Amino acid sequence: MSEVAVFCPPEAEENWRDGKLFERMCKRLKGTIPKSWPEGEQCPPHGSYGFAECLAVDYFMSYSHLALPREGLKILVEGYYSKTKDEEGYQKASELLGPELAPLVLTYTGGQPPDLLVYSRDNRFFFSEAKRPTEPLSKTQKTRFPQIESLLRRYMEPGSQLQRGTGTPATSDIVIARVTPTNERKQWTRTLQLYRSHDIPEVSAKF
Repeated sequence: MSEVAVFCPPEAEENWRDGKLFERMCKRLKGTIPKSWPEGEQCPPHGSYGFAECLAVDYFMSYSHLALPREGLKILVEGYYSKTKDEEGYQKASELLGPELAPLVLTYTGGQPPDLLVYSRDNRFFFSEAKRPTEPLSKTQKTRFPQIESLLRRYMEPGSQLQRGTGTPATSDIVIARVTPTNERKQWTRTLQLYRSHDIPEVSAKF
């Protein structure tokens, strides 16, 4: 596994809980954020669900990672590993992984896959798990994620007998997108940098 820092203002999670940041993210990331989230009881203003996931999506949309161009970049968020939760996302993920790898990865058996599946216009892809600043991998993830990485390495081996899909892994590593608070505004994700003073007064008042 590898890790990237997803920088945000120290007040970002508080703004998320009261719904300000969540509302902006839903507008900017429309088409990527699951349609069920805005009405979900776990999401703002009812709960704080989706904070790390949305910031990770915004990070990958803001900055080129693993040399994947931002233009045409797509991200499947949660549910893509379940045909009943996200049939369209599941179909795309299955196409990328291929008929042999997909059933082994897109399953709850042994623990669910990472939060995000990021892929480029030319179908290079990688998996990412979004985490809050001090949130550790769960016991299940510590077992499940290395299994997925091992499968991806087998898929990438020259002469592999696995029937390939349309995708090519940009890396076999699962990328941990770690939310990291900082006062350095230039390091924030693109959506956070676009906030004006009347959007999040608590943040902009300090800069």
